[in-house]
Amino acid sequence: MRDLLSCIAGITVTFGIVSLFFAWQIILPVIGLLWLVGWLG
Repeated sequence: MRDLLSCIAGITVTFGIVSLFFAWQIILPVIGLLWLVGWLG
């Protein structure tokens, strides 16, 4: 049972890190674009 829980925890952490990485790939350009628009405007 403990092995199953640690396995699930490992998958959850890995998935969280990967999704966070992909989120930054999307968030950073959006922030940069908004900053550029705000700077130009």
